[in-house]
Amino acid sequence: MRLFSIITSLAIAGVLALSAAPALAVPVTYSGYDVGSSSLAASPNATSAAASFDAAAGSLSLIDFESGLPAGVSMSSSNITSVSGCSAALCGYNTTAGGSMFHLQYGGSTAGAGSETFTFATAIDSFGAYFTGWQIGTQTLTYTDGSTVTLNMPGASSSGGTLFFGFIDAGASISSITYEAVNDVVAIDDLRYGVASVPEPSTLLLLGSGLVGLGFVRRRFKK
Repeated sequence: MRLFSIITSLAIAGVLALSAAPALAVPVTYSGYDVGSSSLAASPNATSAAASFDAAAGSLSLIDFESGLPAGVSMSSSNITSVSGCSAALCGYNTTAGGSMFHLQYGGSTAGAGSETFTFATAIDSFGAYFTGWQIGTQTLTYTDGSTVTLNMPGASSSGGTLFFGFIDAGASISSITYEAVNDVVAIDDLRYGVASVPEPSTLLLLGSGLVGLGFVRRRFKK
């Protein structure tokens, strides 16, 4: 029994040490688009994607633009409004239940001209939001975690509509995210951000390997 206890302790210690190693996670994206939609009630694809993202990420912080930005969060060019200037399907709308405000992003015709950078004092690994008035599907989200990651957002329709787009890069340490709008007017609302409460893929793999190893040791000991 003493030998088994020593082997078990060493195996557990090895698993814990390995699981502390940096993750090489691949970002998982969540998106849903409803062509021509001018309300969440008419956006089953977007709301379903948002629900899937929320379920996977767990408890995150929310920015609904109905009040000031939370402490530790800043934006490079905040344009908070309740009026988009054209129809909701083409220029966007508020998605907060009982609310009226949203961030209106004007896209430029050249790279960087229509960008918005969200900066976080505490590093995050998850980000998602509703993008409404989604009419030009050549937009991107870019962030840096050791290397630069650019996520291409979904295609769009000239009829506009409602998009939810989010990602989880488990174990990443992201301090800023840049949304690059191109030749479009887009409303951003109900932005979720934070650290997902899901284990990193490398941790799950190593933990599973460790448990298999412990099971093998137990069987060998019994024999």
